[in-house]
Amino acid sequence: MSNPEYLRRINLAKLYIEKNISGSLLLDNVAEAACFSKFHFHRIFTAWTGETPAEYILRIRLETAASILIGNITMPITEVADRCGISSPALFSRIFKERFGASPSRFRKESKHSKAESKESKMRFSEAAYVVGATFNNMDFSMKAELKYLEALHFAAVTSHTGYNESISRAYAQLMGWMGKNGLLSEPPLIAGISLDNPNITALDKCRYKACALIPGSIAESDEVEIIDTSAGLHAVLEFTGKEQFINDAYQYLYHTFIPGENVVPKDFPCYQLHKENQQERMDRIFNLTICVPVERM
Repeated sequence: MSNPEYLRRINLAKLYIEKNISGSLLLDNVAEAACFSKFHFHRIFTAWTGETPAEYILRIRLETAASILIGNITMPITEVADRCGISSPALFSRIFKERFGASPSRFRKESKHSKAESKESKMRFSEAAYVVGATFNNMDFSMKAELKYLEALHFAAVTSHTGYNESISRAYAQLMGWMGKNGLLSEPPLIAGISLDNPNITALDKCRYKACALIPGSIAESDEVEIIDTSAGLHAVLEFTGKEQFINDAYQYLYHTFIPGENVVPKDFPCYQLHKENQQERMDRIFNLTICVPVERM
């Protein structure tokens, strides 16, 4: 299937689900957001995604809940369920266990993200790396984390729904095409990215990624791009330079050690990465990123 208009409408449905994940998500409303007839939407969505709308919504609810459980260890489990659109604690516990093989509380406790690092990670990190705010350098990467106040940012974004692969490059190409048509490339834009899914939870080919670029605040959303506004405030900020395969280690350090060590918790907004240079133009595959997590005091 290669009809670009169908793909665009399916992505509109996914975007509507993402933005309303804490609500009831009636099928008729999702169909309307995708500009499809409610009488045919179920079959169209299933044919294009391999999941029924209900299966897709439930997977996103549960994977979002799993990410919150390990990213915000102080949030009550009932609140996690409510934020993901599941109002019954008993129902949440049952379907979460069916999906992940453990109750929400056990999953949080035994998650790899809340345990001490694996043997492999321990070989890469010295004890000094786990001192809050420490700078860490080795042959593969360097990083430093700190709490900082960041100003609000206004991004245009195109979402990739099919994993952390070449589809991300296509999303950036689509975004740059839109910016070029709108006269926004007179100077190199600030490029950013938002990873909506944790690859330790979500199958890699289903991970969602938003390719973003900073734009003037006067520009509004269109059929081609989504507008994302970050909020000014306190952030856990990690500067990372290194090979791609070590980016996950940086996230692990940020969520396991730095953020809890500063007595803050992540706010209800995804983390985002600021790219200090055009990664597509680098031949050595060295990433130079600023990872930003909105946080608040406990």
